[in-house]
Amino acid sequence: DAILAAMQAPADKDDRAASLAADLSFHRAIAESSGNQVTKILWEAIARHVLFIFCRHDYRDDDLNAVVRHHKGFKPTIVAMIRSDSNAAEIRAKLEDHLLQVARRREQKRA
Repeated sequence: DAILAAMQAPADKDDRAASLAADLSFHRAIAESSGNQVTKILWEAIARHVLFIFCRHDYRDDDLNAVVRHHKGFKPTIVAMIRSDSNAAEIRAKLEDHLLQVARRREQKRA
């Protein structure tokens, strides 16, 4: 919840740079809470690339409050993954939805 609050503060100020940093912190916290050293190492290896992706217009919502809402909505999925309450296909689908929701929404508007 503290990480989500840290995401809300820059959204309230429309501070894109701080919002990106908070978003990366959110994802880093997931890797760290996994308890899996390989996951932590892999996150650190890709974090810079993820930052570049997050900077792309196709993958970042213009409404920073929407970014926070998306992450708040994704929290139950993360908790279920940590507890292993979800099957692999369900987890994959929810991860894909989380990562591609902005791009998909923009594509629908163009169609």
